[in-house]
Amino acid sequence: MCYDHIVIPLAILAARWLGMNDALALLFAIVLQTMSFRNSNGYGVSEHLETPSWKWPVYGVGQGSGAAPCAWLIVSVILFSVLKQTSHKMEFIDPTGCTRHARTLDGFVDDATSGESDAHQAIPFGPAQLTQTIQQTAKTWERLLHVSGGALQFQKCSYYAIMWHWKHGIPCMIDVQEKKYKVSIMESKTGKNIPIQQRQHCQSHKTLGV
Repeated sequence: MCYDHIVIPLAILAARWLGMNDALALLFAIVLQTMSFRNSNGYGVSEHLETPSWKWPVYGVGQGSGAAPCAWLIVSVILFSVLKQTSHKMEFIDPTGCTRHARTLDGFVDDATSGESDAHQAIPFGPAQLTQTIQQTAKTWERLLHVSGGALQFQKCSYYAIMWHWKHGIPCMIDVQEKKYKVSIMESKTGKNIPIQQRQHCQSHKTLGV
């Protein structure tokens, strides 16, 4: 999801829910709904001015807009909160069991990374349950983006499915390799089932902000 796909009424409602002043929210909405703009692409800048209307709505707050980061933050707070309530989490526990830390999703601008673990489970995940929880969280996130105006960039998506193998008391990471445990997501817009790239535990990759 990027700034160009933000649904403006949804962003305004989210801002009000988070406590934005009525007058400020109204000003924000009026400016975004009534401003005119020109399209710019590889062929140049259009001469014709575009103005949003109920028949031809325009999404997004515009690249380079000072309001864009705030609008995306407002919307993402809601999406992150919903995902936290509906999905699994990754929990880290120290050897004594006294210190715990859990998180569902980390985001940097419009890039997001989620995690699942079984540290808090009485019975460890098998490969089927591990990939199922990964897929369910990814599916939920894709749906949340879709209903809020955004979309997953599937070519940028990937996942790790890692389990522990103990040999003579020493833990070793192993990847879930079976084809029947691969992760795929149905794209809400097209209904197509899209396989997600699996990365090996020893394979690093860069994301936004790295």
